[in-house]
Amino acid sequence: MLKIITKTSLRLGIAVALSSSLVIGEAYSEIIYANGNDGLPLGLVSDDQIKTNWRSRYAKGPDEGRVEVVSDAQSGNGLRIKYPAFGNQSSPSGATWETDLRTSKDEMYLSYWVKVDADFDFVKGGKLPGLAGGTEFPRGDNNFTTRLMWREEGKLEFYVHGYTLPNAQGKEPTRIFWDDFGEHARLQAGQWHHIELYQKLNTPGVKDGILRGWLDGQLVAEDTDGAGVRDEGQNNTRINYLYFSTFFGGSSAPEIQWQPKADVYATFDDFIVSTTRMGMTDFPGDTDTAPQNPSDETPVDDSPNGEAPIDDTPIDSDTQINTSCQNIAVRIKHEIDLAQGNCLIFDKVLTNRKVAVWDSNFQECDFRGLVSSEDGQGTLNVPDNYEATNSISGQRLRITNNAGNACQYLVIRAL
Repeated sequence: MLKIITKTSLRLGIAVALSSSLVIGEAYSEIIYANGNDGLPLGLVSDDQIKTNWRSRYAKGPDEGRVEVVSDAQSGNGLRIKYPAFGNQSSPSGATWETDLRTSKDEMYLSYWVKVDADFDFVKGGKLPGLAGGTEFPRGDNNFTTRLMWREEGKLEFYVHGYTLPNAQGKEPTRIFWDDFGEHARLQAGQWHHIELYQKLNTPGVKDGILRGWLDGQLVAEDTDGAGVRDEGQNNTRINYLYFSTFFGGSSAPEIQWQPKADVYATFDDFIVSTTRMGMTDFPGDTDTAPQNPSDETPVDDSPNGEAPIDDTPIDSDTQINTSCQNIAVRIKHEIDLAQGNCLIFDKVLTNRKVAVWDSNFQECDFRGLVSSEDGQGTLNVPDNYEATNSISGQRLRITNNAGNACQYLVIRAL
């Protein structure tokens, strides 16, 4: 159930949390942990100050001068994080620590506010805080992390590690987009955003876990295919810590693609971990309504967005005469190797469908180029890690690399 709380009650809840380490009492029984940074002095802070205030066994970034408490926050004090020029990964960029939640649960919510400065250079991407766990904190087994990432132009996605059950791609998912085949949710430079995520761990060995994400009160991501944290017998794996982790970088592609060209900053505020959804404070547009997110087995809505119905009639096999084309189905994510041919034939027409293209999870190169209809209309330019359109018709697509880009791998899906 959605719970909208006032700013006054939120600040009171955080104050109680800071003074007693755990919110107690009926009024705030849904809050497991809250931190509004108001227990820290203004100015640069040390590792020891963060470890004490955030209940962490370690901290990376404060002693290096990358964590400052500022009054220019969403409310009260905020944490201003520095990402030095040409730095990537957690040692030379941003800040990292783990907060002991002093409880272990199968499902939790995490919410916080974040603002990247107006001159923030997103480049290829970086990490944002999330939830994490294992058999116990801090040194248990079967550890997993469920963080967020920003990508080019601030596009958001789940970034997960330690997930044991295969998904539709057969391997651990590292990227779950915050878009649900609508407009890709993204951070706008210079603007405060409210982030909230929900994680429900799966029954051990069963793919029934859930990941949800809200941006500014709107549910923009819901996934079960990639939510398999626990394998059979891993009943003791639980969510038990908040993972404050923010820095530029990833492990794929040349380092320079992950590095900002100048010092950039982001400010964080009002972290809350709870057993029920807190919602976006004083924001009547906040909603629990899930966006349309059909699975591979779910029929597509016959009249999306009030447009003409989708034609789900199978294409006659006699029309698939181009032997250089790869034959693929709608509603399924396909890893494409262009060495097998740069022509794709879908089993159904694409009119009124959402066609999305993104980088392969399993190859180090990043496709950049064009996707064009050969027997209909429409072209999709792919200048970064994810693009989608509903303006392509026909059934046969041609994939063309941009000049200077030789990557032959990409992922494509049409719903």
